[in-house]
Amino acid sequence: MGETLNGTSGLDIRVEKRLMEEKLRDLRAENVTEEAATLAMKNFGTQRTMDVFAVGVGKGKLRCLLFDPETVADMIPGDMVANSMLVAIAVSANQCRQIMIYHLGSSFRNPLRYQSIQLYGFPYFTKNPWIDRRSGNLVKVHKLRVFSNMASYRKYVTIHYLMPLKVMKLLNVALCHYLQGTYIAQERKIKFLLRLVELYMPYLFSKAMSRNTGNSVPLGNKFVTYSFDDSNTEKLRMEVREAGGDEGVFNFDPKIIDWEKYFMNMHFPGVVKYLF
Repeated sequence: MGETLNGTSGLDIRVEKRLMEEKLRDLRAENVTEEAATLAMKNFGTQRTMDVFAVGVGKGKLRCLLFDPETVADMIPGDMVANSMLVAIAVSANQCRQIMIYHLGSSFRNPLRYQSIQLYGFPYFTKNPWIDRRSGNLVKVHKLRVFSNMASYRKYVTIHYLMPLKVMKLLNVALCHYLQGTYIAQERKIKFLLRLVELYMPYLFSKAMSRNTGNSVPLGNKFVTYSFDDSNTEKLRMEVREAGGDEGVFNFDPKIIDWEKYFMNMHFPGVVKYLF
């Protein structure tokens, strides 16, 4: 319980807390303003979630990415997680049951591919552009340029980002750091791109669909991430139906999710409101 198949902890809250404390300590050592520190901590928190992709596209920072368009993202809305917890408590009340693990996910019953998320993001942020608070200008988003292998991705990043950055660095020194602000901003964008690939590589190449447990295994130079087995959760839904319960109130069936409507009407607006 609480361990991954390789024996390591899945999420250590103490490690996460220490990372946040170290980040805050570094910011204070730089004597940044309270407003700048708050923004930096917010951005750091965003980088610890998958919503970093939506933030990157919406803010115009993400223009290329390495992933397999057919890769399946195992996602589930938060309200369905809460509903399933309430139903599990109600069904298990006053019953002597063995320990039961309920997986909440969509990859088996209603698979969502990264290609779809990409296709939803561009029209949303084109129709609802973010306004940069510093400049007051509308941010123009770009269609992601997708690479399906590391070699082509590295070549593109080197030619379009790393080499121009080296030239800018030399110019900045020659001009007595006149381009310092522009150089730092560009350097951060490049680090953002490289960090994304480093963090999410195991999840961005996973074609396989299986009812096995969520295990990732190497396949050549890629990773295969199997779908989570949610048969216990399906049994829980069946118990509610058989008991004549109102499944509409506490619905957590991933098959009812219209992913396009979910992203366009709920997920992206929520990301903009709470993470931008």
